[in-house]
Amino acid sequence: MAPTSPTAPEPLPTPVLTGAEIGAFDDPESYLRNRRGRFGFRGLKTWAERRALAACLDAAGPLTRICDCPSGPGRLVSFWNGRGVTILCVDASAPMVAAAGKRIADLRAPGRAIEARAEDLVSVALPQPDLVSSVRFLYYFDRESRLTLLRAFAAATRRFVLVQYKTSETWKGRRNALRERHGRAFCSRSEIEAELAAAGLHFLAFRPISQFSDRAFVLAETTDRTDRPSLR
Repeated sequence: MAPTSPTAPEPLPTPVLTGAEIGAFDDPESYLRNRRGRFGFRGLKTWAERRALAACLDAAGPLTRICDCPSGPGRLVSFWNGRGVTILCVDASAPMVAAAGKRIADLRAPGRAIEARAEDLVSVALPQPDLVSSVRFLYYFDRESRLTLLRAFAAATRRFVLVQYKTSETWKGRRNALRERHGRAFCSRSEIEAELAAAGLHFLAFRPISQFSDRAFVLAETTDRTDRPSLR
C-alpha cells in the first residue's frame, strides 16, 4: 500500500471576542489601542508584565533565538531586542506581519517577520529557535485547541515554550473567572501543569503578572529534551 501524505492541521476555531477586541487580531492600530493602559497606569502595567516575562526567561538561561507567535504588530520586539536575541515574529495576519517587520527594522534588531499560522510553526520557524513564546493568545481557545497549539509550539522549538494563561491563582483572576461570559478558560497552576504534560511539555516556571492581573506567564521544556545540557 502506498504511503499516505500527511495532512495539514485544521484551522483552529475563531476565538469568541468581546466588542472591545473585535478587529484586534488583524488591525495593528486597534490592537495597540486596546492594550494601552488607562488613567496613567500604562507604564505600571507594562513594567509588571515585563518583570514577570523576564523572570520566566531568566529561568531558561541564556537564549540565542526567540520566536514570537503570534507576534501581533511587534509589541514585544523592543523587549526581545533588549535580551540580545535574534527575533522571529510570526503572525497569520499580513497587516500584523508588516507592522512587526517595520518595528524590527526601526530598532535595527536582528530578526524578521513572516506570515504563517501558529499550527504551521514547525515548518517556518527556521533555524529552530531556543524558545517559542506565545502571549495573549492561548486562553482564547478551548482545551483541545490549546493542546493543538502547545504541541505545535513544542515541535517548533529547540527546547523551551513560554505561554500566557488566564489564571485563577490571583485576586483579579478569581474575580474575573466568576464573571467570565466569553469562553476564556481560567486555569489553576495544577491545571496548567497537567495541560502542559498532556502536550508533551515539562512545567518549569509560573509567574503571574501581579495580583491585579488575571494573566500569568508559564515556562515549559520539551520532555524529550530535558536530559540535554543547559544552554548556559
